[in-house]
Amino acid sequence: MWPTGFVTQTEDMTEKGETSLRWMKQMAIRLNAAIAGSIATEENGLFYNRFYFTMPDNTFVYYDKRHLFTYGGEDRHYTPGTHRTVVEWRGMRLLLQVCYDLRFPVWSR
Repeated sequence: MWPTGFVTQTEDMTEKGETSLRWMKQMAIRLNAAIAGSIATEENGLFYNRFYFTMPDNTFVYYDKRHLFTYGGEDRHYTPGTHRTVVEWRGMRLLLQVCYDLRFPVWSR
């Protein structure tokens, strides 16, 4: 959650609009690079720790964090994702993950 740091106060800290995503897309275009990071996001009344992968052609894909950090209370405020997201970028296949997801190697295969 690069714009805010790790937060569980979803109502107060969730970004309204797409300010950070727009910035990521602009930087990807400007630098001709992929820019990636997670943002506390609200969609249809649910909160997600959403990882965006933006590309210089002004497109993006996202992954909603699957394994929420129970010890930090993340599971009480955020909805876990249900889908894996693999992006192909300049000849590489990348599985998008957020922090605690790394503790679940079966999900990473």
